[in-house]
Amino acid sequence: MASPKITGTDRHLHLRPRRSCDNGDLPLAYAATIAASRAEIVKELAGSESKTTAVSVALVDHERLLWAEAFGSIDRAHGAAPTTETLFCIASCSKVIAAVAAMILVDRGMVELDAPLVRYVTDFRMADDEPWRDITVRMLLNHSSGLPGIHFPNVLTVVPFHGYAAQVRDMLANERLKHAPGEMAVYGNDGFMLVECLVTAVTGQPYTEFVEQEILAPLGMSHSRFALEPFAPGSFAPGLDEAGRPEPQEYTNIYSSGLFSTPSDLGNLAMMFLNGGRRGGRRILSAAAVAEMGRDQTVNLAFNP
Repeated sequence: MASPKITGTDRHLHLRPRRSCDNGDLPLAYAATIAASRAEIVKELAGSESKTTAVSVALVDHERLLWAEAFGSIDRAHGAAPTTETLFCIASCSKVIAAVAAMILVDRGMVELDAPLVRYVTDFRMADDEPWRDITVRMLLNHSSGLPGIHFPNVLTVVPFHGYAAQVRDMLANERLKHAPGEMAVYGNDGFMLVECLVTAVTGQPYTEFVEQEILAPLGMSHSRFALEPFAPGSFAPGLDEAGRPEPQEYTNIYSSGLFSTPSDLGNLAMMFLNGGRRGGRRILSAAAVAEMGRDQTVNLAFNP
């Protein structure tokens, strides 16, 4: 898992030895995929122009983890290598988790996708006279709300800051939309930050608590966590300085875009989607919710280049 970078318009409801298994009994297609992938990872790490220092990877099918392996170093100065349990910040891949949280509430009849956000987050407001009142839950999830994009104060810190979502909600009261709600889709974080506020407003639980209780624990994502407190040294992949030494832990305080996880844990999430919302004996989402998350959300936008 390298640090993910996602740009452009998202078309869906986001809505973008250290081996943990024996490959000896895998079908040839999987064995070939694993061998080719491993060769590419080793090549990338060895490249003279590469800035990649560590890679963690997992391969799953509908039912099982087929391959998990970690490569490289999380501390070149001391020769520390990652394991398959090393935490990486999955950054905007966390938006998938936020979308799942919202769709759980839709499944339970607590939220309607096309209802105005202000029905649920009653203290949300902006400086425009009216247009922001038309922002729906769906628009938060498909990047068509017209919100500014991202607010940088306190989004990344060297100590935990637990009030980022409320801070940005308050900052938006003095700002205006970039475009009319639903006019076009422009990728940004603000909409997903407001999903945090939505979950809390509807359930009465902190967003992080709801995600842990309703998604991470049921899916067996036991290594996934938010940066609410310092992680144990060596348990996560930090940023490295020019000499390859670990920099201080960085706290991603926009939780809908800052989960720390492992590829194997994310494989459990993938298996839930591959099985139409179910993982093992536990249903997380309805099949209809999974289908809606996979549907192209841009086809009915007024401006869709």
